[in-house]
Amino acid sequence: MDKDFITVAEIAADLGVNKNYVYDLIELGYIKSFKIGRNFRIKMSSYEEFLTYTDSNDLPSYEQARFAAERIRKRRSKAS
Repeated sequence: MDKDFITVAEIAADLGVNKNYVYDLIELGYIKSFKIGRNFRIKMSSYEEFLTYTDSNDLPSYEQARFAAERIRKRRSKAS
């Protein structure tokens, strides 16, 4: 992989998962990212770090990640 940055769609395709699951993993802090306008960008080094982490640790299921990320989003919206 020669690129410095990767998109959510590219990660989803690489992992064979839904883009929403990748967004939830970002929200939960499993994947470090930053936003440019409305789009998330992930440094390739952060994605590789995530892949190394997942080799030795379990990730939440899609349903668990969705539930936890929704709770975080609701707390943020209340604080605003």
